[in-house]
Amino acid sequence: MSWSLNEVEVLSKKAARGAGYSWGMAEEAGRAVRWLSRQGQDGAAALAELLEGLAGADPVTLAPTELRADMSERKGLCPLALGTLISDMPGLPGAGLVAGGVRAPLLVLPFAATAARRLGQAISVEAGPSGAVTDGDALFGLRPFGGAGLVSIGPSAIDGPRSEQRHRVLTGQEVWARLDVFAQRTYAPATEASRLKGAGDGSVQDD
Repeated sequence: MSWSLNEVEVLSKKAARGAGYSWGMAEEAGRAVRWLSRQGQDGAAALAELLEGLAGADPVTLAPTELRADMSERKGLCPLALGTLISDMPGLPGAGLVAGGVRAPLLVLPFAATAARRLGQAISVEAGPSGAVTDGDALFGLRPFGGAGLVSIGPSAIDGPRSEQRHRVLTGQEVWARLDVFAQRTYAPATEASRLKGAGDGSVQDD
């Protein structure tokens, strides 16, 4: 099915919040999925994979406490938490940085794009056979991303074909439903009082 960029951003934000992320991080998730969708990438599926992999764990436990050049010893890092650190860093180490066991590494790309725009420098994100370069606005030389793995982030020259910009999100109904499971958790269950309030005072009105 086809969805608007705004629709997928709103659903992704609610899904991340429903999975236990703070509203601030949930907003980052929504913007990240929107950016990826604009590049023709299924950011919604990557987010669904990340949220399902939490299995009820507190996302805070998966966040790096600091940004270091070598974080290869870490396992199961959250790409959203890692990404926010990358987007705010004052500069990239000369040889870049390495992070271990990053879940759904596709989600790191939007944050690398933010850093690239701010630093005025193209940045590559490599995850095993997967990878891409971003100049902040688009992706170049994309090699499809898979599951969790070691991620390398560093300065790069732009190389390879540019991603096609899109204005609609092409993702399956099944992915949409997976995210909606988490989004539903943000809604308070209806009580008898709230149902009556929503429908009036519960009495029959005679015009």
